[in-house]
Amino acid sequence: HGLSDPQQCCMVGDRMDTDIAAAHAAGFKAVLVLSGITKEVVRVPDTHSLSPY
Repeated sequence: HGLSDPQQCCMVGDRMDTDIAAAHAAGFKAVLVLSGITKEVVRVPDTHSLSPY
Protein backbone atom coordinates (compact mmCIF):
# COMPACT_ATOMS: atom_id res chain seq x y z
CA HIS A 1 0.00 0.00 0.00
CA GLY A 2 2.77 2.43 -0.84
CA LEU A 3 2.25 5.97 -1.98
CA SER A 4 3.27 6.82 -5.50
CA ASP A 5 3.14 10.57 -4.78
CA PRO A 6 3.71 11.77 -1.19
CA GLN A 7 2.37 15.21 -2.16
CA GLN A 8 -1.08 13.60 -2.37
CA CYS A 9 -0.97 12.60 1.29
CA CYS A 10 -1.69 14.72 4.35
CA MET A 11 -0.69 13.68 7.87
CA VAL A 12 -2.92 14.84 10.72
CA GLY A 13 -1.29 14.94 14.13
CA ASP A 14 -1.31 16.60 17.53
CA ARG A 15 2.45 16.83 18.18
CA MET A 16 4.83 19.15 16.35
CA ASP A 17 7.95 17.24 17.43
CA THR A 18 6.81 13.81 16.24
CA ASP A 19 3.73 13.78 14.00
CA ILE A 20 4.34 16.96 12.02
CA ALA A 21 8.12 16.50 11.89
CA ALA A 22 7.70 12.95 10.54
CA ALA A 23 5.22 14.13 7.91
CA HIS A 24 7.59 16.83 6.69
CA ALA A 25 10.53 14.39 6.68
CA ALA A 26 8.49 12.04 4.46
CA GLY A 27 7.50 14.86 2.11
CA PHE A 28 3.86 14.89 3.24
CA LYS A 29 1.70 17.90 3.90
CA ALA A 30 0.70 18.17 7.56
CA VAL A 31 -2.16 19.49 9.67
CA LEU A 32 -1.65 20.20 13.38
CA VAL A 33 -4.75 19.72 15.54
CA LEU A 34 -4.91 21.41 18.93
CA SER A 35 -7.20 18.86 20.59
CA GLY A 36 -4.39 16.61 21.81
CA ILE A 37 -0.91 17.22 23.21
CA THR A 38 -0.30 20.56 21.51
CA LYS A 39 -2.60 23.17 23.00
CA GLU A 40 -1.11 26.47 21.88
CA VAL A 41 -0.64 27.71 18.38
CA VAL A 42 3.00 27.55 17.38
CA ARG A 43 3.83 30.14 14.75
CA VAL A 44 6.02 28.82 11.96
CA PRO A 45 6.55 30.24 8.49
CA ASP A 46 3.92 28.77 6.18
CA THR A 47 4.43 28.98 2.47
CA HIS A 48 1.28 26.99 1.67
CA SER A 49 -1.41 28.65 3.76
CA LEU A 50 -5.03 28.94 2.73
CA SER A 51 -6.80 32.27 2.77
CA PRO A 52 -10.12 32.34 4.67
CA TYR A 53 -13.12 32.99 2.43
